[in-house]
Amino acid sequence: KKKKFFLKKPHFFIPLIIIVALIGWAVYSKVTQKPTFNYVKAERGTIVQEVSITGRVKPAESVDLAFEQGGKINRVNVGIGDKVYKGQVLAGLDNSILLAQLSQAEADLSVAEAKLDELKKGTRPEEIQLAETELNSAKTQADVDLQNDYDGALTAIQEAVVKGKNAILDLTDLQFKYFTGNEQDDLEISDAKRDAVLSLLGQDNAGRLATESISKLTGGAYASVQTAIQNQTHDNIDKALSDTLDSLQKVNFALNTVPIKSEFTATEKSDLSTNKTTIGASVTTVSSKEQAIASQKVTNTNNIQSAEDSLALKKAGSTSEQIVAEEARVRSSEASVQNIRAQINRTVIYSPIAGVVTKQDAKVGEIVSANTVAISLFSASNFEIEAYIPEVDVSKVAKGDSAAITLDAYGSDVDFMATVTSIEPAETIIEGVATYKTALQFNDNDSRIKSGMTANIDIQTEQKDNALKIPARAVYTKNGKRYVEILDGDVKKEIEVKTGIRGSEGDIEITEGLSEGQKIII
Repeated sequence: KKKKFFLKKPHFFIPLIIIVALIGWAVYSKVTQKPTFNYVKAERGTIVQEVSITGRVKPAESVDLAFEQGGKINRVNVGIGDKVYKGQVLAGLDNSILLAQLSQAEADLSVAEAKLDELKKGTRPEEIQLAETELNSAKTQADVDLQNDYDGALTAIQEAVVKGKNAILDLTDLQFKYFTGNEQDDLEISDAKRDAVLSLLGQDNAGRLATESISKLTGGAYASVQTAIQNQTHDNIDKALSDTLDSLQKVNFALNTVPIKSEFTATEKSDLSTNKTTIGASVTTVSSKEQAIASQKVTNTNNIQSAEDSLALKKAGSTSEQIVAEEARVRSSEASVQNIRAQINRTVIYSPIAGVVTKQDAKVGEIVSANTVAISLFSASNFEIEAYIPEVDVSKVAKGDSAAITLDAYGSDVDFMATVTSIEPAETIIEGVATYKTALQFNDNDSRIKSGMTANIDIQTEQKDNALKIPARAVYTKNGKRYVEILDGDVKKEIEVKTGIRGSEGDIEITEGLSEGQKIII
């Protein structure tokens, strides 16, 4: 019956055979089929390593300015928002006294420099001639001045001896009227008169001599004066001066020995007082004339000696010691000028940068103290970016690295270039992560760049040309080593490799273990 069934129903049997055959073929194909892999070839090319961070645009320079010393503000040249250039005077204190001191110091310096030039050039013939003329002039002037003093002295003593003789005559009249006895006053007057007459008129033992005899006397100092008048040599006048002064002092003493008696008439009292005053004044006059001559002689000697020394110095020329000393004076004068200029600079605020005034608190007439911020600036044209690099990337970045910048304000299609200018060595903790503050300077001034803009930064930390590179995802780590799988013919193999830098486009440098063209399974 079974045989009859299959024969009678072949339409059931044929599909079954086909299904079985297909299943068998599928199983056979699965067993014998070669495995397939996705791979890329190791190739050489340029690989660029970048560190990507964000930052914020800020002025490259921002400064607070103050006066270095206190004082009264006398000028303010800028206001908030004004653009300033580097070196511009922004404000200043009253420095008129310092300016006057500077003028004097500069004048002193000019004098010292001129003197030094003169010393270095040596003495000119006309300078020697001038010095000789000055010496002759000093001698001539000395003679004139001294002669004037002698002439004045001769006139004074000529008058003085006459006054002295008259005083003795008046004294004698009083003596013969009131003091002719042997009382103490009588004897003292007689002795003093004797000394005075001997000194002034050359007569001895004239203590009780009468006026008629005294009036005829012409010796003593009186005679010395007459000799000086007749022969006006300096020696004669000197002797007459000395004799006259001595005699006048004795006459003055004699007058002062006379006591005032009640019996004196008013005229006698007046004459005695007048004589005392006159002789006292004559003593002073003659003494001053004698001193004037002595002083003039010293002055003449000094002036002539100075002129002679000057002439000798000019004839000798400048010594090396003089030049060195004058050079020192020039340096001292230069230092004084520099010191005063430095003080003047401390009274002025100069702009250290080209920028814009953001703060201005200075007012004309205000008294300010040193180091109080008066004006603030930030740079108007040069901007920088302040960013923070995580510790995992900071070792890759170095000062001078280039960076491509995009600003959120202009989108990703507008690029700017910048350069890393500084990396702070101390960390800054941000949300628990150590970062390092970094500054980047824009390579070009661009009016589109504004303070406060957000910057997207790609710092190119390293670039290698003709490097062997593969996709970074093909590299894996096992037991502390790095491996890739390659396709060798139809066989998959695991190869240990050594890697270099990681590129910003997902590739990685292979330094050992692979050759160009090898198939890398990914």
